[in-house]
Amino acid sequence: MEISVDNWEEWNSFRVMLGPSSAVGVNLVINKQAPDEDICERWLGEPIAHVVLYSQAFLINQNGYPVLSKSNQVFVKGLLRRKAAVIIGKSVNLEQHRAYMCFLFRNMQPLSYKER
Repeated sequence: MEISVDNWEEWNSFRVMLGPSSAVGVNLVINKQAPDEDICERWLGEPIAHVVLYSQAFLINQNGYPVLSKSNQVFVKGLLRRKAAVIIGKSVNLEQHRAYMCFLFRNMQPLSYKER
């Protein structure tokens, strides 16, 4: 199921209707800045299979390269720690977006003992 990051309530209604199932996961779409911290925390507890990042989720830094805002960085790193795969949506700068995501992944702190 693909759902926007802003629609946690919609996902929760679907999940409650469905009941417990390990066969269902979410493709979470981020096409702007991350929602507030409470919503992000809710999503981090859900079975997110993929995070889809559209170019609108990125900012352009002072050197002209795409980067995620601090709030999106924290959120996406949390999703990566939970083994979500990243899909970069339509982009004219696909290689730059890919290179940035590789940089972000390489520079993540190792998992703590509790996180493993």
